[in-house]
Amino acid sequence: MIKQINISSIEIIGAMVYRTMLKLNENQEFLDNLVKYKFSDIVTSNGKLHLWHFPGTMEEIAATMQYLGQHQKGQSLKFPAFLNFQQIYENLGKVPGQTEIKYSLAIASLVDDDWTTEQRDENLFRYLLQPIYNEFMRQLGISRLFAIPPSGIKHTRIRVFNKGAAIKVSSRIGESTPEVIKALYGDYMDFIQLSNFTLNLLDNSCIPVQDLLREQNQLVTKEIKNILQL
Repeated sequence: MIKQINISSIEIIGAMVYRTMLKLNENQEFLDNLVKYKFSDIVTSNGKLHLWHFPGTMEEIAATMQYLGQHQKGQSLKFPAFLNFQQIYENLGKVPGQTEIKYSLAIASLVDDDWTTEQRDENLFRYLLQPIYNEFMRQLGISRLFAIPPSGIKHTRIRVFNKGAAIKVSSRIGESTPEVIKALYGDYMDFIQLSNFTLNLLDNSCIPVQDLLREQNQLVTKEIKNILQL
């Protein structure tokens, strides 16, 4: 009997986020630099980074983060986070043996509302968001699950300094001021937004490891699910 793909596009990203977290926690230089970020005690546990994956609609993600914020460990269970906005578009039959998947992602974490753009760049982006992005892209490349062209994975990367005038955080959020972001998610946040993030999944490469990918996806949100009793 020929096995078929039985894993979702959400689970694939969750597994890649989990692998990203594991590798960053093996990088002592990253961990040493991370303590320079004001909220390092919130985004780490026992000196190690925790990295969450929140898939869903804008409203669903916002509701989950608001709910988590009511708990004693709320901020630690929210940040840093991969926000995986729905809908996900899957194009089949474009290339034989491949599934083209288009995501709308954002990597987010805490900022002080009175930080300048320069302070945000020097603290949050340099020590946390950019290293997460770099390692995530590396994990996608070495996974052998995707057909990656020489030019790299197609996407638009936007460094969102959520300060001052209204800005467009994502197509799912719309024009948002810092106060709107705080009202939605319960905290002031900055992002690296990844729009039209396009992965070409190699179907035959995915099938043998889909059980492992599903397990890793579950691990990346295990503590959050326990608190939410999901």
